[in-house]
Amino acid sequence: MELAGVVLAAGKGRRMQSKHPKGLHRVCGKALVRYPVELLRQAGAQRVVVVVSPGSRAAIEQELGDAVEYAVQPQPLGTADALAAAGLLEGRAARLLVSGGDTPLVSAESVRRLLAAGEAAPMALLAGEPLWPLDLGRVIETGGGVERIIEAADDADGAGA
Repeated sequence: MELAGVVLAAGKGRRMQSKHPKGLHRVCGKALVRYPVELLRQAGAQRVVVVVSPGSRAAIEQELGDAVEYAVQPQPLGTADALAAAGLLEGRAARLLVSGGDTPLVSAESVRRLLAAGEAAPMALLAGEPLWPLDLGRVIETGGGVERIIEAADDADGAGA
């Protein structure tokens, strides 16, 4: 399989101050988690795995049905751990496209350009610079490369602002 996708949808969505899983909040009439699933399909992913939490699994499965596969991240231990939970794709795809479960504004064209630009690289990252960063995560760069990705709360020195 050439391209597979992973949607990271296990977060609690604390910033939304809601008892509902973040991925199930509706934007323009559609659950947030549907946007990245559709995006990965449009970009050419043959398989899509959605990483969910034990508490959100049933509701997200009800929303998406059997159009995707599911992996459970038992505890919210961060992005790398969530991606490890999707290990069922290991060795089964030449390329892996990972998306957050709350990214409704990314276009398929942007992802296609990322895939084309990153063909020779072991990893490529699509990031943006928001007009108002508020409490969004940060990409910390050094020497033209990505050093790490951190939550806003962990950016005490403002390195990613």
